[in-house]
Amino acid sequence: MDIFAWELPLGPMWLFNISALAFLWFILKTSRGKGWWGEFALHYLGLKLLDKSIYTTVSDFYLQRPDGRGTTQLDHVVVSKFGIFVIETKNMKGKIYGRAASRQWTQYIGRGNFKFQNPIHQNKLHIDALAKELELPADKFHNLVFFLGVCTLKNEDRPKTVMTHGLLPVIKGFTDELLDAETVTSLVDRLREIQRVTNNRATRMAHIAAIKGRQEAGSSNGRRGGFAAADVSPMEVGLGEISAEATADKTCPRCGAPMVLRRAKRGENRGNQFWGCSSYPKCRLIQPCD
Repeated sequence: MDIFAWELPLGPMWLFNISALAFLWFILKTSRGKGWWGEFALHYLGLKLLDKSIYTTVSDFYLQRPDGRGTTQLDHVVVSKFGIFVIETKNMKGKIYGRAASRQWTQYIGRGNFKFQNPIHQNKLHIDALAKELELPADKFHNLVFFLGVCTLKNEDRPKTVMTHGLLPVIKGFTDELLDAETVTSLVDRLREIQRVTNNRATRMAHIAAIKGRQEAGSSNGRRGGFAAADVSPMEVGLGEISAEATADKTCPRCGAPMVLRRAKRGENRGNQFWGCSSYPKCRLIQPCD
């Protein structure tokens, strides 16, 4: 028998098993897969358990930013007579440090640490956009932040609305009626229509393009404030202490990490501020400070 004259078992079950293994690898090994699974579990295994006669969930849609600079994406919004719950999700691991009022929080994984925008502030932008769209006052909204990954929150003054578990009890803990039944129905209809119109590839691509445009705007004018956007070592200008923290949209155009505002310690630019990538020395990009 010719040992090369065999055929692969390309039956339906074999293909199903291969597909299942590929999907499992996607979930367990890729950050995108873990993020997708976390969102799926939250929406379909978590929020779906809320009483549908009281709470209605609308997920993954886009709104115009209050400042007119493109769009902002909302993860999950739960509408009820007890108010509108705007939920920002974070799929992270390790230890998370940061105060409620700080602009940046820090994620510690092993010996490494990474800065990211305070999700409470990030979600405040979502609430502002939603309040403007729905023409409602801010006191009708609840700012909730939910960490999906295996992480520990070390925030000393962390409010109960920032959590790694217990999302449903927190939502159910709000018992003051803020909206009447007619208003709730009207808001749900409006949000579902917004979701229908914006939850598509074209909107997502435009959203990503707007983010990149805002990131590139700061480096398109060459040298400003003594610094040119460059792929150089911040040590050349004396990497000083952080003098302010990253804004909502100030992320590195090269690697996507938050940019941190620093002040030069030496050289002709001593005392001047500049933006440096928080993932230095892995990424060495710096940008001028407006």
